[in-house]
Amino acid sequence: MTLRATIIMACVATAIGSAKLEAQSPRKPTARPTAHADADANINAATAIRALLDSSAAAWNRGDVKGHLASNADSIEFMTGHGPVVGNDSVLIMMREHYFRDGKPLQTLRFDHVTVRPLGKRFALAVGQFVLTGGGQDDASGWFSTIWEHRPEGWRVIHDHSS
Repeated sequence: MTLRATIIMACVATAIGSAKLEAQSPRKPTARPTAHADADANINAATAIRALLDSSAAAWNRGDVKGHLASNADSIEFMTGHGPVVGNDSVLIMMREHYFRDGKPLQTLRFDHVTVRPLGKRFALAVGQFVLTGGGQDDASGWFSTIWEHRPEGWRVIHDHSS
């Protein structure tokens, strides 16, 4: 037998032996997430965050400023033209002083052109336009970017930059 034939036969025997071992030992499922699972998680995050934004606008429009801020983390950093406002309690005070009178919003709020982009598994970036209308005032609008963190209690805004 030639050296070449011996090498080929050894390779065939190894392949057959490996196949028999594989057939005898059951495979354990892998815990690796699939691209499909990641896509589902991204869709779920986007759906959840959009729903929270809708709920926030609805709370604003019924005069529930605390409900409007309910999806904020206690430690939120809210960027304004005058610098950052840190903490949800401080944001609440700012909102009441500038956007509410006698427990009612000065204008109605809606969010348009919202997109949500996951930033890994626990964070997401939401960007869009806020629009304030009515109340006998000129309409006002601007753009926002919010960073969300997924926590045990759900998605929370940890940073808001609205201008």
